[in-house]
Amino acid sequence: MKTLFIYLLFFSTFANAENEIAVTTDNGQNKPLGSGYNSFTQTLKENCVQGFDSFNENVENRTVNILKTSSSFSEKAVMNKLGFNSGSRQRLGIIDDRETAQFTRESIPSPLSTTYNYISELNVNSYLVNSEKYPKKIRNDLNPSNDPVTWMNTCGNEFVYAHDQGARLMITYRFDFASVNEKYKFQSLFGSAGPRVITKSEFDRLSNSYHKKTKLTISAYQIGGVPFYLNQIFNNSGNHKNKISCTFDDISACLELMSNLFDYENDLKPEHFWGQTVHFKNYSTLKLYTNPWEYLGIDVQNASNNSVYNDQDEYLKILFKLFDIQFTNWLDSDRMITGNIPELIAKKRQRMEELKIVFYKNINTIKAAIETCYDLPDLCKSKTENIDSYLIPASSKDILELLGPESKSSNHPSRH
Repeated sequence: MKTLFIYLLFFSTFANAENEIAVTTDNGQNKPLGSGYNSFTQTLKENCVQGFDSFNENVENRTVNILKTSSSFSEKAVMNKLGFNSGSRQRLGIIDDRETAQFTRESIPSPLSTTYNYISELNVNSYLVNSEKYPKKIRNDLNPSNDPVTWMNTCGNEFVYAHDQGARLMITYRFDFASVNEKYKFQSLFGSAGPRVITKSEFDRLSNSYHKKTKLTISAYQIGGVPFYLNQIFNNSGNHKNKISCTFDDISACLELMSNLFDYENDLKPEHFWGQTVHFKNYSTLKLYTNPWEYLGIDVQNASNNSVYNDQDEYLKILFKLFDIQFTNWLDSDRMITGNIPELIAKKRQRMEELKIVFYKNINTIKAAIETCYDLPDLCKSKTENIDSYLIPASSKDILELLGPESKSSNHPSRH
């Protein structure tokens, strides 16, 4: 492949990135610096510019960012870290069976549940160097002016100019309650910090105030470092998917795991998370940053054909709003079925399972329309305007009607 040497001042301020793309172990977004990116379809393309990673140069000047807090993060923070933020194409994968999708769903509260999400992270920012010593090489076998379609399909309208590398640990505790009042009481007791570690004696005093089938679910996800050690902690608890559930009348395994996870997150031993960042490094890519090709002097205005995307954003906003409503209803109905709190009589359980199926079908109908908007923008308007006719009628009211009076409060149940 022919290359063209250029010497341009490269804009390396991360805050001015055009787009940010979360990278996980299972979302297929781990692309090298210099990869193309189509911001209209939100898809990464081929490697179109080669250069030297600043991570390998000026070691003493690296910027190392550390994130650690004793307070709980919102579910939105978890979604942003794992790429499922609302309005992004990756959001559509939140209903998948992938590990990160399952973990994200666990981090989301519902009318009868509350969640506490903890994130520890070390990342190092680096970018494509552009200097006489390390010039970038842009492929010149394609020309956006002469062949705009091929250029967009191959290199897009932006390129990956920077990335974060490091390690991240995420832990979530989800409590499912028998009533909204019990949920509120628990939240007021622990505040935003949440119950990081509960001793057996503390739990014995606490549990008398709650339904014996109140459930605690603990989940964890790690990228970078040595996740094997995290897996080992869960394996020792008799679980092999970094997730475990206990009811309040049989809580010992979860209490032990909470203590072990707290040590894993905070201790500097080589086999613990922060120790891994010191002793093993083993960094993974956590996020990509893109900028328009114009930063490298390449005009792709003709290649972009912006006119076909003029109305795309407005239609996508409508569709994503519908997607989020149906997703929330699907998740809530699933919690009512799998949580066993409140205990639904057989007839009501059957109806809840029927609702869950309806919401899932609606999600996939909307998902297909969103995919069409990204890939075939000319059809976006008709897909959006006709979407209601393809959705099966069902709403959150149908879920609430199935709950007993003890599961409701005088106000509408809070999700937080």
